[in-house]
Amino acid sequence: MGLTVGVIGLGRIGAQWELDKLRQKPSTHLGGWIRVPEVEKITICDVDLNRGFDVAKQFVTNPLSGEPLNLENLPPNVMYEREFDIVSVATPAKTHKDVVANLMVNPPKLIFVEKPIATNLEDAKWMVDACAEHKVKLCVNHTRRWHPIWQRVVETLKAGQARPTMAVGHFSGDMLNTGIHMADLLNWYGIGSVAEVFGHRDAEYLLFELDIFFPRERLTVRDNGFRADYYMAEASDHYEGITELKPVEEPKIYTPDLPSPMEVACHDLAHNVYDDTQPACTGEMGLAALQRALEWERKAT
Repeated sequence: MGLTVGVIGLGRIGAQWELDKLRQKPSTHLGGWIRVPEVEKITICDVDLNRGFDVAKQFVTNPLSGEPLNLENLPPNVMYEREFDIVSVATPAKTHKDVVANLMVNPPKLIFVEKPIATNLEDAKWMVDACAEHKVKLCVNHTRRWHPIWQRVVETLKAGQARPTMAVGHFSGDMLNTGIHMADLLNWYGIGSVAEVFGHRDAEYLLFELDIFFPRERLTVRDNGFRADYYMAEASDHYEGITELKPVEEPKIYTPDLPSPMEVACHDLAHNVYDDTQPACTGEMGLAALQRALEWERKAT
């Protein structure tokens, strides 16, 4: 038997971004699960039942097989009565605790909740504790955990002998929508103690960049995560007795022919269920990211 998956919330990250002609596909929870061969049936749910019908009309064929997609649309009260292997929670963050509480009636094996895990630490901790009590794996969609460019930073940090001396991050947008990704990255990289981050709320453009400095090296991620450059101090071409940073390898570029992070995440989570392993971004990690982001927000006000 294949996996049964539920998707609760059919807004932008739930399903609608699949209609964005420029975004790499899949870019949503529903789009990601459709591309996992182990998934046998997907059930969708939204407080607006008509939205579910509209989404179902858009997703009628499995892109992997070309066969009709096994997709069912249910209202919330019926959804919570069903049993699932995996449930994606793609509702607004303020509703995450209530949705997870409803899921505890028939606990799935894994819950994949959109970031942030919650809007406050009390709700987030309750979710982590409830899932632990019911032996449910909880994963938070800090999507860069499944992105090859940001994974490259982890590889570089693990391979290097020197520890970072400074990290500088810049992001546009609000703290809980975008800044929390930066909080999770710094927790993941283990360099929060030497990091400075700057939120640019008034920027009318997408911005998400990180610069990591070492005594003799520098690693930068630019173009909103699509390019990583690595430099090392070498003898200057301009001054005697002085070193300058020079690129030591070709930049790592994220190209559209690579799997999307959402697709990689859904594949990984399916195997977390089959193999009984922990997700790449657990509920505890999502809680830690929220705590750091809220601390930054308090300092900024």
